[in-house]
Amino acid sequence: MQFYFNNYIQNEADYDDPYVCPLHADLHGLPPSFLTITECDVLFDENRSMAEALRKANVNVEEHIYHGTTHSFLEAVRIATISNKALDDACQWLIKQFY
Repeated sequence: MQFYFNNYIQNEADYDDPYVCPLHADLHGLPPSFLTITECDVLFDENRSMAEALRKANVNVEEHIYHGTTHSFLEAVRIATISNKALDDACQWLIKQFY
């Protein structure tokens, strides 16, 4: 992750910028959110924190943790049934938002 941070962050002050870290943003008024969270991801804790921050901002959020998955598991939709499950879950959630 340090490699990515070094290419994404210009200086230490950027860590407080909500465009760099949305956890620092005012999340009030955002639309309902669906979070697909992978269990074996370096960003797991940040994803859980975002779900909690959205709830505290009174945003309707649904989070799903997909056990045993890694960061880019959705790309494996042709070979991993759990990827199809995650996409189906997201589609079902989206349908519920409109009906």
